[in-house]
Amino acid sequence: MPSTVDISRALAIDGWMSEEELLWLASVASQSFRCVEIGTYLGRSARAIADSLPALDGLSGCLYCVDPYKLFDDPVLGGKSQVELQQIHEQAQDNLADLRQCYQLVMLCETSASAIRHFADSSLDFVFIDGEHTYEAVKQDISLWLPKVRRGGLIAGHDYGVYRSVTDAVDEAFLTSHMGTSDNVKIGAVGSIWAVRIGA
Repeated sequence: MPSTVDISRALAIDGWMSEEELLWLASVASQSFRCVEIGTYLGRSARAIADSLPALDGLSGCLYCVDPYKLFDDPVLGGKSQVELQQIHEQAQDNLADLRQCYQLVMLCETSASAIRHFADSSLDFVFIDGEHTYEAVKQDISLWLPKVRRGGLIAGHDYGVYRSVTDAVDEAFLTSHMGTSDNVKIGAVGSIWAVRIGA
């Protein structure tokens, strides 16, 4: 893990990501340049990723945070009201304001299915899926974003083994289908994070 990784600002933000998981995200981000996170909440994991992005030819890497902050059916945030979700969105903007001002982070307040149009195939180094936790949503996010990751890039997500819906969708996509093989899948990369190296 690079010695320059610093997750102190991420740790100050509320959320479910453990310190070990944040360190893993920061380490991956330090070797990535163009990243997407599906599901941002208050910005805990986004902070760890964006704070660790490298510079290339004088330009800083960028993290695109995709989160509609709208009511949806989800075992994690499904009980929140629209007013609460709007407050969470505003707090996330505050937590990530400095990164947004220097264009290291762009917030896309839209659904995963809508945001996909902004990205060409094979254009991303790292995609992290931690949005809606239903089986259908996780399956759709994997299907939508997998083609956007370049060869050698990484697609990963959170809560594998925590929610059966997430576990089943990941297993179906990568362990029992044509989309990948078990050789590519690092289930339990750290904590409840799953990860797949594209073309590995």
